[in-house]
Amino acid sequence: MIVKKLYLKQISTQLISGSIKGQGNLKKYVFLVLETSKGIGFSEIYCGTYRFIFLKKIVDYLTSELKEKEINKDLVLNNFLHQPFISGSGIVEIINSAFYNCYYMIEKNCNFYFKNNFNFKLYASGGTLSSSIDEIKNQIMFVNDNNLEALKIRLDYRDLKNSLDRIDLLSSSNCNFAIDLIYNTNYLNRLDFDLSNIIHNDKIDNLLWIEEPVFPSSAGIDWEKNISYIKEIGYDIALGESLSSITELQFLALYEYIDIIQLDVTHNSDYERLASFMDANEGKKKFGIHNWGSILGQIQNLNMLNTSKNIKNLWWELPLYSTKFDQELLEILNIHSNVELLEIKNLNLDSIINFLTNHEEKTHDDYKWF
Repeated sequence: MIVKKLYLKQISTQLISGSIKGQGNLKKYVFLVLETSKGIGFSEIYCGTYRFIFLKKIVDYLTSELKEKEINKDLVLNNFLHQPFISGSGIVEIINSAFYNCYYMIEKNCNFYFKNNFNFKLYASGGTLSSSIDEIKNQIMFVNDNNLEALKIRLDYRDLKNSLDRIDLLSSSNCNFAIDLIYNTNYLNRLDFDLSNIIHNDKIDNLLWIEEPVFPSSAGIDWEKNISYIKEIGYDIALGESLSSITELQFLALYEYIDIIQLDVTHNSDYERLASFMDANEGKKKFGIHNWGSILGQIQNLNMLNTSKNIKNLWWELPLYSTKFDQELLEILNIHSNVELLEIKNLNLDSIINFLTNHEEKTHDDYKWF
């Protein structure tokens, strides 16, 4: 297999429904595309939404090194892309994993086969920081009307009243829910915030887990305070979606206070490594799949699960936003929703690859946290 082209594809697409703080009425997707003598493969890169220029510098370098070179699985997985002090975690490793996912797709002749023998617990992922209370009420109705397991909401500690209003609304409803705090952990003054202002020490029966209550890459530095407080109340803790290597994920598997490890093949690692990680830790931890990118990212996560040998029970995130790009993809797949996606038995990706590679490339500014 000879490398012909390696490049990043940016898609900026209109939000049809839902809202995402920091991106206006648009949603940004970034894909790595590998064109070879044998075919074309792609992989979504979730973090491309945040700092695209970091990715571009590394991909440009890889292109200069690999163009017209012959590659094989050993080269991709074990040698050139994985070097001490260079890869292992971070953006370099994310790109390495995306490169392998592209290679894997080509190796499979762009055909994915799905066993679909999983016990999915489907939860709606809405309640973004720009959602109103009325919008969250509608999301609660959606969860109940569609017999979903739960609704996940986002909170921002700098708006305490809004956070408490959301918790009061959901705790008094007949809807299970989870709380995502990752937005809070991006701020340097997070250590000055007392989590008990938002998460009171009286356990809420229908609050299933607290997600990302700590800065993901500061384990051993400032985790203890918040994690011990949450565990004393009795809530599960979910973490993992923002980590970028199997080594980091294995730490979570060994860390007794983490209950749910969240995985995403568009960020954490490649198909085979993530599947092997899940198989090795089945029965030791609960797993959840992070889906906050495109329909193509959800297809990739579904393929990762089907690469696993043992995994059966897990949470599956259903984003409540919809984009023009994703709606066009659903039409190509002849399905109506991302729930129907879980029913697909096999998928030839040729038409999807054609749609992606020929799609007009539009860009917009990186995600704004501040």
